[in-house]
Amino acid sequence: MKSISFNNIKMPYYEFNFIGDYYKSLRRLRKEPTKTIYLDNGERIDEHFLANAVRQIKDYKNQQRYEKSTLIIVHNFDSYDRKDFDNAYYKPIIDAIKKVRIIYDDSWLDISLMFLGSYSPEEKITVFVVEHFYTIPFLNAKFNDYFNKHKPRNTGIEDRIRTLKNYDNTDDFF
Repeated sequence: MKSISFNNIKMPYYEFNFIGDYYKSLRRLRKEPTKTIYLDNGERIDEHFLANAVRQIKDYKNQQRYEKSTLIIVHNFDSYDRKDFDNAYYKPIIDAIKKVRIIYDDSWLDISLMFLGSYSPEEKITVFVVEHFYTIPFLNAKFNDYFNKHKPRNTGIEDRIRTLKNYDNTDDFF
């Protein structure tokens, strides 16, 4: 189990990394939920995520199961193309984490879900599992740079200003 500190609070967490071109297969799973989906290498997608989760959980000593946890799923895409971001895509990953027995169930009583998208030269999915109580301090410690690089702005006001500028540039026929 890993740990990170923020404001003198030491927070244990799990981290799972899945590296590969998953988006197309996960999207197909969403469109055909009753069909068994295979990756390009012929492996079943659910078995792939489970085998990877089992391999990674073996690296942790002193495993513990959280009564209520937050799963923070970060999907790093290898291009800036717009891609749909749907929680149903990540069901095989959530199920794999449930099967390695660090979360009790995937019901709302047991977990909260958070999804983040980011750019990376290679596509990968990283899942952080943190005790629910530590969610906010964990986000501050682990994702401070991620959130600070996206400064807030009011696009509604920007759109209105652009519209007014376009109106000012038109010929008024009155």
